[in-house]
Amino acid sequence: MPQTPNPTYYKREKIATNKWSFLFNSVADYDRFIEEKIRTATGNAKTTLDGYTSGTLVQNMIRSGSITWFGTTNQNEVKSDLDTFLYRNDLQRILSNLTNRLNKVNISDIDQQKSIKFTEQEVGIFSFDLASLGLIKVFEYFSPLINGIVDANLVESSKNDEGDIIFFFKGQPFVPAHKIEYNMNTGGFFSTILKKNIPKTELIMVDNGRDIYYEFPEQKEIPKHSVLREQKTNPDGTKKFATTFKKCFVYIPKVDKPLPRIDIIVPFSYDGSYSADQIKFNAIPSIALAESLSKIGINYRIIAAYPIEQGRKEIYQYITIKKEGEALDKNKMALFVADARYYRFQRFRGINAALSDIDKDNDGGDGNWNTIRDESQIKRNYIEFLSRQTNPEDIEASKRPNTKIVLNPVSTENGALNEYQRVITYIQSL
Repeated sequence: MPQTPNPTYYKREKIATNKWSFLFNSVADYDRFIEEKIRTATGNAKTTLDGYTSGTLVQNMIRSGSITWFGTTNQNEVKSDLDTFLYRNDLQRILSNLTNRLNKVNISDIDQQKSIKFTEQEVGIFSFDLASLGLIKVFEYFSPLINGIVDANLVESSKNDEGDIIFFFKGQPFVPAHKIEYNMNTGGFFSTILKKNIPKTELIMVDNGRDIYYEFPEQKEIPKHSVLREQKTNPDGTKKFATTFKKCFVYIPKVDKPLPRIDIIVPFSYDGSYSADQIKFNAIPSIALAESLSKIGINYRIIAAYPIEQGRKEIYQYITIKKEGEALDKNKMALFVADARYYRFQRFRGINAALSDIDKDNDGGDGNWNTIRDESQIKRNYIEFLSRQTNPEDIEASKRPNTKIVLNPVSTENGALNEYQRVITYIQSL
């Protein structure tokens, strides 16, 4: 039976005979895909999907697999829309346990933030001869109202009736503290309140234990008022001067190769012998990597991979769970790469939905497949998939295979640490 037309909200590609790949830009799109296939599936595929929807298959697995299968024996908890990682307390404890060990891994040589700070500093050999070509006084503006210095960019001047120049602060409105996300359309961190891009240097990084994101700090309201202009002083008390001749440092810069965007692909691939308690460790390497890469300014995406083989068929599903510039949500990532409830219910439905998508009468057979765990196999398929797209960015990305990193599934704390160290070492070599 012919497969359905390729819709707009996900991508599907037939890579080779009996080999298909799917790409979803969000978990919401993946869920939409599953619900759509539940409505359109026929024959054995419909029977299997209906079994999950009714709860029959879930209840059978609970009876046969006890608590180790899903991590719970509550059928409603398995079937409901999950919003909290089952092992959320263990997640934070394990990450905390690994903190000291992870700190021993030196990642300073791949810190992309240092390149930004580096270009903004006055470095190299200072030439007084050049600087003295245009010495000027450096002024600042003191506000009696706030008993402090105000932003010179918000100061204006005018003449009073006596012809003297007076200075006043234009004022600033109250702006509440609010979350800032990277906006691909504006090419920067866009404030929905101020309606403009905000320089990253004006934002603060917030880590509340669950998410890492940037925040615009609260801006207090200051009314328009008079200010006093004063010449700034140096720390030693001498008057401060600047030069209008900016190129007064003789410097040969070190050429640092900026790292390209990295795609971290996290396979969620376990057979029935793994318990929910073992599967939970799969969240640790990806979250630890995301935290490290966020803090040192490397652009990256996190992509969950659900690859299986059924007979001679191979199905690869890729779901973007953290976009470039998007805030890091540890709970969300853990749910979709390490929660057995999701893995053995929604992901199973997703596999059957994909099999139905390529053949409406295909019988997924309630787990009648094997998971694909081979790192090179998953990476090779992902790159091949990108190369076949019409989007120039995807095609160009396929030409940079070294920036596509596939994690190995882990089931222990030590395994999680070793995987983190392996990938960091690899990124250092890029």
